[in-house]
Parts: sequence; C-alpha cells; structure tokens
Amino acid sequence: MLTFMKLCCLVIMEAFAAVIFLEGILQWKQKEPVRFWSEEQAAEENAVKNVEIYNRIHGSLWMILGGVSMISLIVNYLTGAAHTGFTVLCGIVVMFVIHQITGKILRRA
Repeated sequence: MLTFMKLCCLVIMEAFAAVIFLEGILQWKQKEPVRFWSEEQAAEENAVKNVEIYNRIHGSLWMILGGVSMISLIVNYLTGAAHTGFTVLCGIVVMFVIHQITGKILRRA
C-alpha cells in the first residue's frame, strides 16, 4: 500500500513539474516580454532591447526548474530518499539569483 501511495504522489508531483516546464516553453515562444513572478509587472517592449533573448532567459529558468524537479522526483522515488523539497527549494533560489543577475545584464545592454 505504501508503494502505491508513493507512486501516486510521484505521478501528481511529476504533473506539477511538467506544468512548470511547459510554462518555460510558453515563455520561450512569446513575442512580447513575459513576467517572471505573478506580481511582477512585465517589462515594456521599448525597455527591453531584445525581447527574444529576454523571453528565452525567463523561459529557460522555468524549464530548468521543471526539468530538475522531474529528474529529482524520479531519482527520489527509485532510491527511496526524501529530499525532493530541498531540491526544489534550491532550484527556486537558483532561479531567483539567475533572474537578478540576468536582469542587471539586460538593463545594461
């Protein structure tokens, strides 16, 4: 019974990780500047010199988080380890740091 519950949990969490990954793909393909977090205002098109690169950076961040989460969940299920939350938290922190660094670079360009 415990194995079935762990498998159900894996499927549900993989679905959420896939949604995060798909968000990255959608941001990658957008033609106008995208938002990073839900409360952040989208950059105006005239404030961003290269919208395609701007959107690809943001999309890449979400794809990295989704991909790392999916792989981590599978490894955790196979090994029986329970450090998924820590892995996802580290991924979010890395996303935030990369966002801050790339934001400064894009503003200078």
